[in-house]
Amino acid sequence: MSELLNKVREDPESDNNFYLLLQYVTSSCAEKMRHRLVDKVLSRPFFDSLTKANTSNFVFPAELPCKASDSARGRDRSLLLFFHMFIPSQKYPNLWEQAQAAADGKPFEAYTKLTQVEFHAFLCGFLDQFDTSLKALADYPKSKRPGETYEELLDKATVAGFGLSLLAGSAAFEKHMQAIGSKLADHHRDKSNDVEVGATARSDKEEEDEDLLSVQPTDEAPLWQSYVDWLKLMVVHFSASHILSKYVRTLQNVRIAIKVLMPPTPDDIILPWHCLLDSQHFPASGVDVPSNATIVEFLYSFSIPWDKDDIDNIIESLNGLGADGSPKASDIDNIVQLLQPLGSLESPVRDRCILEVIAMVESWKEDVNLFNKESVNGVVEKLERANAMTQIFKNLNLESFEKGINFTKPFHCELVLGSIISLCRSRTLPAELRAKYKVFFDELDVSHTCSPY
Repeated sequence: MSELLNKVREDPESDNNFYLLLQYVTSSCAEKMRHRLVDKVLSRPFFDSLTKANTSNFVFPAELPCKASDSARGRDRSLLLFFHMFIPSQKYPNLWEQAQAAADGKPFEAYTKLTQVEFHAFLCGFLDQFDTSLKALADYPKSKRPGETYEELLDKATVAGFGLSLLAGSAAFEKHMQAIGSKLADHHRDKSNDVEVGATARSDKEEEDEDLLSVQPTDEAPLWQSYVDWLKLMVVHFSASHILSKYVRTLQNVRIAIKVLMPPTPDDIILPWHCLLDSQHFPASGVDVPSNATIVEFLYSFSIPWDKDDIDNIIESLNGLGADGSPKASDIDNIVQLLQPLGSLESPVRDRCILEVIAMVESWKEDVNLFNKESVNGVVEKLERANAMTQIFKNLNLESFEKGINFTKPFHCELVLGSIISLCRSRTLPAELRAKYKVFFDELDVSHTCSPY
């Protein structure tokens, strides 16, 4: 891999070196790509829906779903140039005409009423080629046909995979998926018994692919988007190779070397989180960054648990306040009495949050005009956010975590970083504390997407 990347870097104008890199990736990852493509529960429904669609039922939209930006048109151009190089003109005449225009530097449009059916046929043809050639590579030499060489199979899989990666990233493909969205199969649910398909039991007891699970249809996103995401996932190895090759071509006077480092397996008992943060294993703080000991002290102050039922009871009382009109003073006093024990001088952020909530609730008694649905929702949201924070922080004081027993390495890091990240992104953090820990929090803000919290 290192040698191939160096070849790409040394001769950035050569497409041959890049193609050798793609072939290497295809050969090395054929079995994994094939395994993902043939997953009968999470992948095959996408494949079958696309390849078995009846193109005679396609209707080109009166208006295209979206207008391509300059960058999107650039991706369409890359797709058409690939098409121009590898596909015979007689097979898809309308699409090839646009490919010829792109090659000549003339205006082009990859997805039109004339190219719609040809575009889908091209997609299905390359999906079939990718499928069959990967299977042959994975089973080689058992699958070898008379006169067929490994190099020929590898070439077919590489061309199909890279072509599909260009197609998946194009604006034309996104437009096509939106245009035929109503014709695509929604395997989000098995309508016959209303069971989530993703939860279907596997007879082979194989572990489910988390990446495949992430592209399944949901109620939160349009169906066509799942098909776009699925195809991108099927050819992610080619997209990654393309991105990597573009990057190394920008490097000068360097020698690329790739080393794979295997992390050690953690013991059943490892350093408790507070010892980890205050040990030589945790990066030392800089001049303008709080010390590790200060961070430990800071985390401890937010790990004092409270009873979740108390919060639920208060929220229930708040939602029922003033159901018949203006809230009664006695009802407000009762809510304040429930709130007061939740504050803690040992946890300044939480104490400040509760004091602010109490002030907001008591203001309704002084000025009834301040009481409305929006103000109640604001109080409820503040309490729910504080409760979520406390539920995270209280784990730091669980006995097993405190002693490092059965504390897996990933959860060890996620708990510590996730706790601080959740805090630094919360609106309940006082400005003076935010300023004090600004450098530390800003660094964590960059990484908050890596945490499950």
